[in-house]
Amino acid sequence: MDINNIYIMNKLDNEDIILKKININIEDYIIIDDGKDILCKKMSMVKIDNIEGIKKYNFCNSNILNCVINDDIFTDKCKYKSILKYIYQIIDDGPLIIKNTLLNIKTLPIEDKGYSYYEDLGISVQVSNANKALMEIYKQTKMNDIHLSMKIKLKDNIIINLNNNIEYNYKNEKNDAVIKNG
Repeated sequence: MDINNIYIMNKLDNEDIILKKININIEDYIIIDDGKDILCKKMSMVKIDNIEGIKKYNFCNSNILNCVINDDIFTDKCKYKSILKYIYQIIDDGPLIIKNTLLNIKTLPIEDKGYSYYEDLGISVQVSNANKALMEIYKQTKMNDIHLSMKIKLKDNIIINLNNNIEYNYKNEKNDAVIKNG
């Protein structure tokens, strides 16, 4: 069956059948085709603008669809760890990062047990999973006035729109965004 040719069947009192063609925005649905029937399952969208909202969902095995940090747009397979590292580079102050962190951070160079060492900041950061990484991303951007907007698809196909409601004042007059690959 062609997903672009979907009809609703209505049976009339005289036993005649009317097939009415409908149009759906395929990007709003998860398509499940078992070879016999096709299920078009509506994707749910959820807006989150606080850390308590983040805690309600499981972000493990999720996919970041897009991410905007200040005027930089991240595309292509963004990962929580690389986004967090980028935010730390914007902050550029190890003690300030430690002051606001939700993660285990050491001031020694450690690169085992889940730690990554950021030599330029003089800190080793332990990120154990996507949930903790995302909460750290949110908190650090909120505490340091960094604009954050993310669209994330969870494992169960719920789409999360995350925004920290920090307005960003563009640095250049043209307001050109920088597009980065994850």
